[in-house]
Amino acid sequence: MLKKTSTSWMQQGLYYHKNAQFIEAETCYKKSLQAQPDNHETLQLLGALMHKLGKSKHAIPYLKKSLSISPKQAHVLNTLGNVYKVTEQYKLATKQYRLSIEMKPDYVDPYLNFGNMLLQQQRIKELQALLIKGQPYLNDNWRFERLKASLAKYQDKFSDAIQILIHANHLAPNQVPVLHDLGLVYRLNGQTKLAVECYKQVEQLGHQSEAFFHNYANALSDSSASSNALEYYSKALNINLFARETLLNWCDLMWESGQPEFMFSAYEKATSSADAPVEIYMDYIGKLLRIKHVEQAQGVLQNMQSLHSQSPYFHAADILIKRALKNYSVNELDLSSIFKDSQLELKYKLDIIEYLLEAGTIEFAYQELMALLPKHPKDQLLLALLQTCSRLLPQRKYPFEQVERYLFEYQIAPPEGLSLQQYLSDLKEVLLTLHTSKEQPLEQTLHKGTQTRGKLFGSMEPLLIHMESQYRLAVKEYIKQRRHLPPLYPDFWQQQSAIKFGGSWSVALKQSGYHNHHVHPMGWLSSVCYISLPTISDDNNQGYLQVGVPNLANAGLALTPLKEVKPTLGKLVLFPSMLWHGTVPFEDDNMRLSIACDIVYADSPDPT
Repeated sequence: MLKKTSTSWMQQGLYYHKNAQFIEAETCYKKSLQAQPDNHETLQLLGALMHKLGKSKHAIPYLKKSLSISPKQAHVLNTLGNVYKVTEQYKLATKQYRLSIEMKPDYVDPYLNFGNMLLQQQRIKELQALLIKGQPYLNDNWRFERLKASLAKYQDKFSDAIQILIHANHLAPNQVPVLHDLGLVYRLNGQTKLAVECYKQVEQLGHQSEAFFHNYANALSDSSASSNALEYYSKALNINLFARETLLNWCDLMWESGQPEFMFSAYEKATSSADAPVEIYMDYIGKLLRIKHVEQAQGVLQNMQSLHSQSPYFHAADILIKRALKNYSVNELDLSSIFKDSQLELKYKLDIIEYLLEAGTIEFAYQELMALLPKHPKDQLLLALLQTCSRLLPQRKYPFEQVERYLFEYQIAPPEGLSLQQYLSDLKEVLLTLHTSKEQPLEQTLHKGTQTRGKLFGSMEPLLIHMESQYRLAVKEYIKQRRHLPPLYPDFWQQQSAIKFGGSWSVALKQSGYHNHHVHPMGWLSSVCYISLPTISDDNNQGYLQVGVPNLANAGLALTPLKEVKPTLGKLVLFPSMLWHGTVPFEDDNMRLSIACDIVYADSPDPT
C-alpha cells in the first residue's frame, strides 16, 4: 500500500472540513503536516479550522507560518485579520486587512471584514476611505454594496441605504442578506409594510434563522400585527431559547396586546433549563418586579441561586427584590465588592446606587458613583444620580450648577398654507392611527396611556416629515442659544453639525395619566412637543412637565422640581437627557398627545 502524501492528507481533510466533520478534518491536516511540516496550504487550512472551532489563539501560529513560507496569500491575510479581530487585537487586524487589500484590490472579503470592524468601532472616516478605495474594483459586487448600505444606515441616511440595497438586489436578485437588510432599513424608515414584504420574500426563499424571525416579528409588531409578531418571536425562540432581545420583546408584546397571563411563558421555559444564562434570570426578575409580582420574583431568585449563587448578578437580583420590598439593610463592605466586579453590567450597579440612596446611605452612593465615572463619563443615568447626590450633599459639588438653564422652549411653525391649529389637528389624526396597543408599554415610564412602536422620524408621512424638520431647527437654535453654558460632562457640546435621532415616538395620556420621573440613557438631548392637550390648570400644575425630581421611593429624598414647564400647543421643549423629568397627573377628560425623541451624538450606533 502506498503511503499517503501530505497533499492527499490535506485533500482528505478538506473534504471533511467542507462537510462539517471537523474532528476528522483536524486529524487529517495534522497528518499532512507530519508528512510535510512546511506545507503552507495545510497550515492555512488548519489555522482557518481552528478559528472556526473557536480556538482563534491556536490559529495564529499556523496562519503566520503559512504566510512566512508563502507571503502572497491575500485570503490568508484576511483570515489572520479575522482572528486578530476576534481576539481583540485590532491594530494587528487592521494591518492584515490592509495588506490583503493591497495584495488583491478586487478581493471583496477583506473589505467586508475590515469595514464591519470599522463600523463597530465607529471609525467612520476610515470606513469612508475604504469604500472609496474599493469602488473602482467592486462597483458591481452586491456584497460591497451591502457594506455601503450599512454605513448609510448607521448615518441615519435610510433613503440612501434603501436605494443602495435595491441596486444590490438588482445586481444579484433574491440574496437573503440583501433582502433582510432592506427589511431592516425600511422599518427604520417607518415603511413597515415594505419591511414586511421584504421579510415575506426571505421566507419564500426558505431562509430560517433566529435573526430573521426576530426582525420579521419586530416589523409585524410595528405594523400592529401582534398575533403574527408573537408567532415569529416564538419561531426565533425555537431556534435559540435564550435569545435575550426576543424574550424581552415577546414579554412586552404579550403585555401590550392584553395577554398578561402568557407574558412570562417564554421566560419560564428558558429558566427551566440548567443552561439558562444569568442575564436571562435578571431580565425575568426585572419584568416581574416591573408589574409588582414580587413573590414570583423571589421564586425565580431561589432557582437562580442553585446555579448562579456566586455570580455578582445573583447578589444584584437580591438587592432589586429587597428594594421592591423596601428592605433597606445595607452592608457597605459586601456592596463595595459588587461595584468592583467587572462582570456586572453598569445598569445593575446603578440600580444598587438607587437602592443606596433610598436607604439613606448617600455619601457611600456618591463615592461609588465617582469611582464609576471615569469609565462611564457620558452615562446619562449615572450623571443624573450624581447630580441628585450633589443636591443632597452640598459639600460634594460636581459641575451641575443650575442645570435647569439647559432647558429650552421652542415654538414650532406649521407647514406653509396651514395654521398651527389645523396642522396639529391633522397630525393628531395621523398619530392616533399609530396608537394600537391595548396597554401602556411595560418598560416605559407612562401610566394610563399608550406609546407608538417603531420610529416616527424617517417616515414618508408629510406631516411627520415637517415635524422632523422643526425638530432639526429647534436643535440648531438650542445649540446657538445654550452653547455658552459650561459642558455638563466631557464633549457635551461636540454635537454641533450632524443631528441624529436615536428614537422618536408619540405618547397619548388619558385622564389621570402621567410619566414617572426618569432619564433617557441613550440620548444627548431629550424632548417633548405638544400636539393635543387637556385643560391645563395653573392652580395645581396639572399636566406640567417637571425636571430635577429623582424617581426614588424614600420620602426623605423628596427634592422639589428645579423647573416646571406649562404645556401649550406647538411648544417643543429640549433638555439634556441626564435631567430627571416627569409629568403631573391631570384630571381633565381630554387626551394629552405629544411627540418625543432623543437626539444623540452623530457617532452613536443606531438602535434597531
